[in-house]
Amino acid sequence: MFLRVTALLSLFAIIFSMSGIARADTSEALLNAQSDALKGIVTGLVPTLTRDEAGHFIAMYKNYTMYSMVKAVSADVENAIDKCSGNNKSMAEDLQGRFKQWDDTIGGMMKESLANINNMAISQSYISQAKLKTMFSLIDEVRAVNSSRFETAPVTTPEACEFMMSKMDETEGSMGSFLRQSLSSYPNLLKATQQ
Repeated sequence: MFLRVTALLSLFAIIFSMSGIARADTSEALLNAQSDALKGIVTGLVPTLTRDEAGHFIAMYKNYTMYSMVKAVSADVENAIDKCSGNNKSMAEDLQGRFKQWDDTIGGMMKESLANINNMAISQSYISQAKLKTMFSLIDEVRAVNSSRFETAPVTTPEACEFMMSKMDETEGSMGSFLRQSLSSYPNLLKATQQ
């Protein structure tokens, strides 16, 4: 798990190292309200659950947060590829081709991961679907507000774009590992608790 986190953090470092980062104005009150609402849903629900339900909920919550994070990183990578392609016409075809391959792989796993999360959501009765949808939206919003604190502008020199393209194999593997983990986390949890 530590290696997976390290690999994902290296992806963030690559994206941020290619970016000019500036503090953006965000509403601290909005972030606090969203964070408090999310925390309230989780802390209000978990104590009312059985052990099996709590395990199911925590796995579903964790899987959705990983899915949300990979979705955000994918959007950042796509933006960086678009900027690099626009500013380096001679590299555009290679960049777009490598991104398509990367996106096909990650996108397929994301669809499978989201289907798994949706199946987990449908198979439970301890939280309403409306409240669950609200929780998933809050996860996305809190992550988006935290990300928006930093304005990114990808560096699009040929060297930076070549470096990014060279790192796509590594990031494809690390993000794929996160998504595969979300597919197996609850079945592994069930197996462990039944033994």
